[in-house]
Amino acid sequence: MKGTFGFVTYPSTAGIIGLIWLSGAILIIADPQLPIIRMVLINMGASILIGILGFRVEKR
Repeated sequence: MKGTFGFVTYPSTAGIIGLIWLSGAILIIADPQLPIIRMVLINMGASILIGILGFRVEKR
């Protein structure tokens, strides 16, 4: 498994971002009346925030 996902340095952060987008897609499928643009903007904002916080590299 390490060989397959060896290039992902922060798998938990990437998993959280993937889960955000997957759950947003499920919500839109479950309720077509949801505003798609607003959902995408919320997902983008959350992904950017989590990406900035989760993919930080401390230089030593």
